[in-house]
Amino acid sequence: MDAAILDVSVATPKYYVKHEELAKARGIDPDKYRYGLGCWEMAVCSPGEDAVTLAAQAAFDLLQRHPNVADQIGLCVVGTESGVDQAKPIAIYLHQLLNLPKSCRAFEVKHACYGGTAGLQMARAWTQQHPKRYALVITTDIARYERYSPGESTQGAGAVAMLIGSAAAEQTLLTLSKESGVHANEVYDFWRPTYQSTAQVKGKFSISCYLDGLVEAFEDYKARENDHTEPDYFLFHVPFPRMARKAFRRLSDHKGLNYSDEMIENVFENKVEPGLWINRRIGNIYTGSLYLMLAGLCEREGEKLRDKRIALFSYGSGSCSEYFTGTFGHNLPKPHLHNILNWRKEVDVATYEQLHDEALAMERNQSLRIELEDLQHPFTFLGIRDHERIYKRNDLAIQSTSAKDNDSISPTIRAC
Repeated sequence: MDAAILDVSVATPKYYVKHEELAKARGIDPDKYRYGLGCWEMAVCSPGEDAVTLAAQAAFDLLQRHPNVADQIGLCVVGTESGVDQAKPIAIYLHQLLNLPKSCRAFEVKHACYGGTAGLQMARAWTQQHPKRYALVITTDIARYERYSPGESTQGAGAVAMLIGSAAAEQTLLTLSKESGVHANEVYDFWRPTYQSTAQVKGKFSISCYLDGLVEAFEDYKARENDHTEPDYFLFHVPFPRMARKAFRRLSDHKGLNYSDEMIENVFENKVEPGLWINRRIGNIYTGSLYLMLAGLCEREGEKLRDKRIALFSYGSGSCSEYFTGTFGHNLPKPHLHNILNWRKEVDVATYEQLHDEALAMERNQSLRIELEDLQHPFTFLGIRDHERIYKRNDLAIQSTSAKDNDSISPTIRAC
């Protein structure tokens, strides 16, 4: 049996700010964000949330839905560009927080936003060798830029966890094509030096690199894969939602489909937009953006996806691209994204700025902090002591994850 994505789960921070309010505070026409970038809302982390806690939440929710799988997890791989340590991977923190088996490989993959796809392909190969065991692939990132910078409006945060295993079509969410097309090219379009907490980006150049990578990866795929049937849906890496429109147009033109402006809008609405709505409401989550769009598509289309064919494009600055396809199976549970979104709290721009600065300060300072609000999260980052990161698993909060709209969780906790 083919290795496949069996299920997917999403986690996002407690807070968000509306792009309309951010635009007003920055003296910018709100339409530039809403229509020019396609952004509606932006997830904002509290100081008690980081790439580890978001990843733990997404993976925990996934394992809760599959209680008989946890003891058979043999691989835990995290794709991220928000690593918390130069040597210690996020995956090993998850190994402890999630009580994964001792006989489990745990490591981190880095290549900008491509890291999640690299982890997924590793997991597929591993599960084909170990058909009775399962792999966890988690993408987790915090897209954070300097306040008032051009990239500020393309921030976001979140994690997507995927369960990978060998299963028949009726048990799978998505079976991926055996072949994929790839393209690598060393460029400086987006990067974050080790001495900086926020990224450097050449916006227009990065868009150009993305589109070039799309065409090159598609051509490589076409040369390797015999099935050239036009997919029913398309998923793209989404640094900002408007990028998906640019990518779909470029790919359609490259294929020689010769869509008119009106026709391409109609095709886009049917083949791309059904998954894109969730990215508009969370923002850029780097390695997870492509797979967040997958979760959004599953939530929006549901059972309509059975046996439908999909194309996926992953891009990581620096750069590496991959184009591949898949076929939806019959196990199409909804990720309950609307519950997650309704659980969040909107904050004003002043509060967003405070949270933004506090999170950066917490990383720089050797200090511990905790507030009652943080204990509403199943997993909390308490701070740094003696150069060691301290996390807490909040069992009482975990018991409340089945009701995301419950806002009155007791602060009493115990560590596992």
